[in-house]
Amino acid sequence: RGGRQRIKLDDDRFIGNVGWRQFEELFDAVSVRTDLGNDRLSVFYAYAWQVQRIFGPDGPNPDFDSHLINVSYKVAPEITVVPFAYLLDFRGDEPQNSSNNLGLRLTGTLWQDADDASDLYADYELTYAHQWDAGSNPVNYDAEFVAAQVRAHRKGVGFLLAGFQFLGSDNGNFAFRFPLGTNHKFQGFADNFLVTPNAGLQDLHFGVGADLPWGIKGVATVHKFWTDEGGDDLGEEYDFVAVKKITPNWSVLTKGAFYDGDSGQPDTTRFWLETTVHF
Repeated sequence: RGGRQRIKLDDDRFIGNVGWRQFEELFDAVSVRTDLGNDRLSVFYAYAWQVQRIFGPDGPNPDFDSHLINVSYKVAPEITVVPFAYLLDFRGDEPQNSSNNLGLRLTGTLWQDADDASDLYADYELTYAHQWDAGSNPVNYDAEFVAAQVRAHRKGVGFLLAGFQFLGSDNGNFAFRFPLGTNHKFQGFADNFLVTPNAGLQDLHFGVGADLPWGIKGVATVHKFWTDEGGDDLGEEYDFVAVKKITPNWSVLTKGAFYDGDSGQPDTTRFWLETTVHF
């Protein structure tokens, strides 16, 4: 595929389209995906020379010289192995986002009884990545990223989840960043941590999802934040989202975020009401 395109890799943590915005994040790129004749394998490579940000055609849409490599192999239902390399070289106004990212992601089903009529099962996600400066980045740094999450599901009822994300800091001078990820999806809907603080960030979170009456699907999540360097308390956040599908082509969503900040972080409340039509 060549030209302007949507690129979504894994959980959108590193590379995503920020799809809930009116303008998606898109890439001017050449990409290829193949399984090499093995249905357990997926190999993806893209060379991208520009990113189209969420601010529209007149917004800051930086040129860059980037290579995106993602390989997925399903060993068994219990484990899929995904090594990745994202080599990002931003030009112009965003040299601080230039970085090399090497990592490994593991996902799978922890247990599932095929004969269980309740359809009860659990799954997990584990990610480790190392990031360091590249290109014309004015900061010389190294940082680590670790993410872990476990969810338990029951069909027709909902799920429970527990997770932790560690966005490491290099001695408080600079921290692990995700300049191309769907960052609204992580570290709370209040969007206070779209750019990682230089002291780094730790996020312990718990959530519950429920299939509610009248076909409404709801999720509530609580986050506890603190820094990597110094372990300063950054506060808590409480998020919720509820979605109702009116017709197969029309849905309505409401979403809220309530952030109670500490250590100088501002209290933040946000609320959305959104309707979407697919055609």
